[in-house]
Amino acid sequence: MSTSPGATEDQNELPQCKFCQAFLEAAEEGQTPMLKTTRANVDLLRQPHSLDRLENKIPATIMDSIKLVPQLEERYLWIDSLCIIQDDPVSCGQQINQMAAIYDNATLVLISADGKDAEAGLHGLPHSSGPRLLKPILQLTPKTRFTVKGLPYRATAPWMTRGWTFQESIFSRRKIFFFDNTVRWTCQCCTSCEDIDEAPDKAGSDPLLQAYGNDLGTFNALELSRAPNLRLFADLISVYNQRSFTFEEDAMNAISSTFSVMQQPYPRGIVYGLPVSFLDTFLAWHGLHCGLRRRKGSRQDTTCPPSWTWAGWKGRLAGGVRRRLNQPNAMSRVIPTVTWYTRETPESPGRVIPF
Repeated sequence: MSTSPGATEDQNELPQCKFCQAFLEAAEEGQTPMLKTTRANVDLLRQPHSLDRLENKIPATIMDSIKLVPQLEERYLWIDSLCIIQDDPVSCGQQINQMAAIYDNATLVLISADGKDAEAGLHGLPHSSGPRLLKPILQLTPKTRFTVKGLPYRATAPWMTRGWTFQESIFSRRKIFFFDNTVRWTCQCCTSCEDIDEAPDKAGSDPLLQAYGNDLGTFNALELSRAPNLRLFADLISVYNQRSFTFEEDAMNAISSTFSVMQQPYPRGIVYGLPVSFLDTFLAWHGLHCGLRRRKGSRQDTTCPPSWTWAGWKGRLAGGVRRRLNQPNAMSRVIPTVTWYTRETPESPGRVIPF
């Protein structure tokens, strides 16, 4: 467990959040009024036991998580709304760009998969939620028991549709799901369900894989950080772009940390979700069946990604990009005929983008 020389035993003390070993991501952001860290109250919240005095302002899901972490024999809990200063653009931007590392280094992630907001709670904890209706297990013979297996994680569950939870799905090594009145465990080695009395599955079954198909089986941090895999890149942005946001201008922020992980295979960078080294190919993106909708900022002073990138639109992307990736048996190929330039400002001299 990672600690700092000045670490204390107080679990509620925010300065130690960078050493978090467990991570909580609420299914819905911005929907329920809740306690948040701001520049105005950060000094107050840094005081020992500050959250004890503000318990009535903390949503049920977060309170349940605070109670659960010691039972898991963990010391620290990361909560976005408290660990990130919400109205500090510099600090907030730095933390957002580190989300992949936070997920990847967390001991485990607590997920309220079907919670509609932060007041949903974690059902199944003693003294923390209402009674649950578990599926009965019938003893048919001394060696045979029967039950109805729970549904897989539905693609319509709030956690499955939120843009901010996409990176969590990819980078989290271990997850505890609170879903459909049951508790489920998923890691890189196995999957275990509370309502199924059997040995854990040997191969981990990620809910993304169940909901969207086998293409997402390669969505992992190691694969994303290796050599360029344009088909994987195209699949990733297509799945991500179907997710929803409370604030549409967050479309790039919620995946920026993933692109940071991909700096090695794409050393020339990724501009608004398009790899610079393959700009000609990825500018040929288009929507499926004209089902795209232009993103709009939530306020007049906020802007969404430009219209020339997929990130400026919401909806499912067609497979046209995948078919243009110059495979040996491809029916079409992309041959660059345009010289591309980048400029720091509209007035500055252009720099040629090498391909």
